[in-house]
Amino acid sequence: MKEEKESTAIIGGADAPTCLVLTPRAERPSRKGRIRQSIYQWKYRRAEKRISANAHTLEEVAAYAGIRYRAAETPGTQRKYLEQKRAFKEGLRALGKEAGGGDEGVPGRDIPLDFHLYEIKTAGGHMEIEIDFFWKRMSISYVSGRKKAGKRLKKIAQDLYAYYGVSEEDVQSRSERYAALAAILSL
Repeated sequence: MKEEKESTAIIGGADAPTCLVLTPRAERPSRKGRIRQSIYQWKYRRAEKRISANAHTLEEVAAYAGIRYRAAETPGTQRKYLEQKRAFKEGLRALGKEAGGGDEGVPGRDIPLDFHLYEIKTAGGHMEIEIDFFWKRMSISYVSGRKKAGKRLKKIAQDLYAYYGVSEEDVQSRSERYAALAAILSL
């Protein structure tokens, strides 16, 4: 087995020193990797065919989760809520910098938020739904200890994203919302 060296170079950047790591060229994926990738692409195309323009607002999604899955809103004083809100703000800041806006896209300390955290508890796990009505963002995460409970939570997440849906404009422009829905439905 050949060992290839990684070389590291430190150059002076505009703000501070910048580190460059030069790695060897990636090898061709294994047969197992190619099969997994083709299965994922097939599921993604199948999910795209199932998507139709039927968008709902985040308020409707929150109400749907409350009625259908008994989602309870976490009080704003709980530690979990405060940590999730702080992480959400950091994510928005990073998203603003990534978009090329620097700090101008998302203001520093005064980021306006209308953040809500909902929880769905099941027999084998729980799900957290983060919704910000100001920035029109929703994310879902779930934890389970058993495989069967994990599958159930995945189905709930897919149902909520499908209910959120996409508009006709999203379908035509293949927007971020459309790509996220297709990715979730293809899991």
